[in-house]
Amino acid sequence: MTREGEVLAAGGAAHPLAVGSAFKLGILSVLARDVRAGKTDWDRVLRLGESHRSLPSGRLQDFPDEAPVTLHTAALLMIAESDNTATDLLLDLLGRDTVAEELEIAPEALLSTREFFALKSDPAAAQAWLDAEPQDRPAIAAEAALMPPDPAAAAARSVPGIEWYLPLERLCALLVPMAELPMLQLNPGPAYGLGPAAYKGGSEPGVLNFTVALRDAEERPLCAALTVNVRG
Repeated sequence: MTREGEVLAAGGAAHPLAVGSAFKLGILSVLARDVRAGKTDWDRVLRLGESHRSLPSGRLQDFPDEAPVTLHTAALLMIAESDNTATDLLLDLLGRDTVAEELEIAPEALLSTREFFALKSDPAAAQAWLDAEPQDRPAIAAEAALMPPDPAAAAARSVPGIEWYLPLERLCALLVPMAELPMLQLNPGPAYGLGPAAYKGGSEPGVLNFTVALRDAEERPLCAALTVNVRG
C-alpha cells in the first residue's frame, strides 16, 4: 500500500507474480499518454480484425469483422469489462515493444490475450514456448494464435510461465497517475470516503490480483494492491 508514492506497508511488492488482466493497465497508460501528447485522439476509429478476436470476458469478440471501434470505447471495454478482444485491438495499434517497455518487461514475454489462450489450449505449443529461447517465443505464440483458441481447453487450467508477470509496485505506478480517466471511473465503488475508486484486477485459475487507487480525506493518492498465485 502506498500514499503519495510512499510505501506504507508491503510484502514482496517488487517480486513479479502472475497478475492476469491487470497487465492491461500498461496498455491504457501508453494510450492515455499518446492522447495527452496529441499523437492520437479518443475518437479515432479502429477496425476489428480476425487476428484481434479473443475469448471472453468482453463483448467485442462477437462483433463482425471490420466493425468500427473508437479508442475510447475499446479502452473503456478493456478496463470496465476486461474485454480481451478490445485489449488485443489496442495492443496491435500501440505495438508490443512500446507496451512492454511501459510494463518494464521484455517484449518477447508480452503475449496478446489471443496468444495466451491459444497456448493454454495447446499443451504442445505451450511447452514449446516455455522451452524456447526468448527471441523464438513470439513466433511460436503467433503460430499458435492462427487458429481460434478452444474456450474449454483455455479455461480448464493455468500454465505456470504463460501469463503476465508484474510486481505490485509497477501496477501502482501505472494506475495512480491515470486514476481520473473515465474508463477507470465507470464504477466508482463503495469507497466510503476514500473514493472515487479506480480499479483493475486480474484472475484465472491459480491467479488473483486486485489493484485499486483511492484518495484519502486530504485528497492524497493511495494505492492498494494484492496478488496471489497458487499452484494446484
